[in-house]
Amino acid sequence: MPTSKDLQRLLRADRFCVKYSQRFDLSVNSNFAYIMLNVTPINLEIDYRKLLMLGQLCRLPSDQLAKKVFVNRLIRFVNLDRQFRGFVPDIYRILQKYGLLDYLDRFLTTGCFVSKTKWKRVLRQCINLSWRVVILHELNSTLDDKGYNAISIEDCISLWQKKESDPSLSRHWPPY
Repeated sequence: MPTSKDLQRLLRADRFCVKYSQRFDLSVNSNFAYIMLNVTPINLEIDYRKLLMLGQLCRLPSDQLAKKVFVNRLIRFVNLDRQFRGFVPDIYRILQKYGLLDYLDRFLTTGCFVSKTKWKRVLRQCINLSWRVVILHELNSTLDDKGYNAISIEDCISLWQKKESDPSLSRHWPPY
């Protein structure tokens, strides 16, 4: 199991790569760099993959050993045998973070889980929405502190397209 120090190193490397690939200075706001590439940070991709695995476990046939072990640990966790490490506490924390605990509750009461395609759609929507809300708030507060007007995701993509069509803008990039 990776430690928080390992995750911090991974996030630092991810931020560096996102900035380097666009030839940004390392002092550029990381969220701005992510928006310009239209990608999410790697920690959100990890959350997405863990939640995909949750869906796979929940949809397994009941006679599979992996599902039996998972359900046993899940029920123990929900019944206040709160272990602090492992897949189940991690999944529970991630579901809380994105407001998706209803899906787990429904699984525990009915034994049914949503289809693979619906689950993927829900995950992408929730994760992307929560990330975009956070970064827009951070970017707009940074821009406001420096006297710039507020921006939207569409504004950033438009700026990127202008930068691509006019290489002379790269010397003055980003605009703050």
